[in-house]
Amino acid sequence: MKGFDPQLPQVWTNPYPHYDLYRGEDPVHWTQEAERGDAGVWYVFRYRDVIAARKNSAFSRRYRHSRLSKRPLPDYMQPYSEMLGNWMVEMDAPDHTRLRGFVSKAFTARRVGGLRTKLHEFAHDLLVAAERRGRLDVVHDYAYPIALTTIADLLGAPREDGHLFKSWSMDFAALENQKPTVYLYQKASEAMLSFSEYLRRIRRDAEPGSSAGLVGALLTAEEQGCRITEDEFVGTCMLLLFAGHETTANLIGNSVQTLLLHPDQFALLLEEPSLVGSAVEEVLRFESPVQTVSIGHAIEETEVGGRTIGVGQKAIAAFGSANRDPEAFKHPHRFDITRSSVHHTAFGTGLHSCLGNALARLEAQVALSVLLERMPSIRLCDNKSCWKEGLMLRGLSTLPVEWAS
Repeated sequence: MKGFDPQLPQVWTNPYPHYDLYRGEDPVHWTQEAERGDAGVWYVFRYRDVIAARKNSAFSRRYRHSRLSKRPLPDYMQPYSEMLGNWMVEMDAPDHTRLRGFVSKAFTARRVGGLRTKLHEFAHDLLVAAERRGRLDVVHDYAYPIALTTIADLLGAPREDGHLFKSWSMDFAALENQKPTVYLYQKASEAMLSFSEYLRRIRRDAEPGSSAGLVGALLTAEEQGCRITEDEFVGTCMLLLFAGHETTANLIGNSVQTLLLHPDQFALLLEEPSLVGSAVEEVLRFESPVQTVSIGHAIEETEVGGRTIGVGQKAIAAFGSANRDPEAFKHPHRFDITRSSVHHTAFGTGLHSCLGNALARLEAQVALSVLLERMPSIRLCDNKSCWKEGLMLRGLSTLPVEWAS
């Protein structure tokens, strides 16, 4: 069958019929349409295969960078590719384990739970401002400010620099989400250099004990003799500032649109606000903000779903497909905020599961709760929402809404 191509507009605007087709006919699928420096890639579409592949130690995230380091890269690719190798998600054990141990201290249940009141107040203030303006774009005026401010506070970065994080992250996301071009690599490399210099300056200027959040924790760990290189410090902070706001902003936007497109479920949530937690879980399953993610390259021959993956071949998990798999979920294309046992893959599984999942859940729950409290009559503006280009990170570029005065 024809190779799966995530760059086709008909795929990334509505991927679910395509997932159904490949999951049914070729659930572990080889395609050359989606290559990004590889001869081709394997897409894993079925829930049970995604779970198994993510646990398979034959796959390495580090392989890509060790292979790239053995051949010269064009100047426009070097800054981005080299720094990406210092992101925790691109590492294997023991380096991944070591860094994750440090970072996890910033995401304890107590620390995350302590953000609820501040989050509620900030979300409320954003909606008061929207009411004064008489307009609200949920993505730009609500989701991004909440996500950027929260992750900046948690990491100990200045709130007022949020616009910089967003700009740099948009350049990263464009390269990862769209068909790579020289221009996109140049933009991402420029952003990587600027972001790196910003974080190196924070590290250089900080006095021991003066920085809060993750930045402070990493600096303290260095002071105590722990093994964290400057590049690892920069890569870790950069990853969390990027992943910690981009996917969360997408989750908030996806949640609002999905509820408004399902009026019965929106009405149910208005009637029973205590369902907000299960509503967020169902959005994570139904409109996963991360649709696809690399499993890694095979460092030895292995098998996934009955297909042989050769040494050096790359595999990608299609979370969005796994989360609509009828083998795993009853009536998978039905949006149901009362669904029980939602064992979705939206935050990944295994070694590389999302470290900030509790924070993302909290932000989405608070954002929805405050929005429904303040604007229960909210409705979509006709034909105004628009998906961002690309499949991997699924989110809206705009979501204007209106409400009764």
